[in-house]
Amino acid sequence: MAAPRFKVYDSDGKYQAACKHAEDAANLVTVYGDGATIRDGHGPIVWREGPNHDGCGSDSYDGTANVVWERIHTNQLCNYTKTYGAAALKAALSEELAARAAVQREEEA
Repeated sequence: MAAPRFKVYDSDGKYQAACKHAEDAANLVTVYGDGATIRDGHGPIVWREGPNHDGCGSDSYDGTANVVWERIHTNQLCNYTKTYGAAALKAALSEELAARAAVQREEEA
């Protein structure tokens, strides 16, 4: 069984909990308050709780989860580009968009 992806740290940087879903991590990070973080694994911070940071997760758990996933996606794109180069990223994205368009055309037919 895989370990939960989202890690919650308190404002002192101490690991507190793991969650399988970004929405659950958004809920939990509010408990630890201003400066608490959600991380992708034990790696990069994808949300910092508080009005002087990314905002208050309790305003919208779904909204916080969307920000978390957008940042994870951005990190993945950056890592892919660093590893394979911008041309490879462009080609991979073009293939993905073409595949999605084909599926959409089939669904509409």
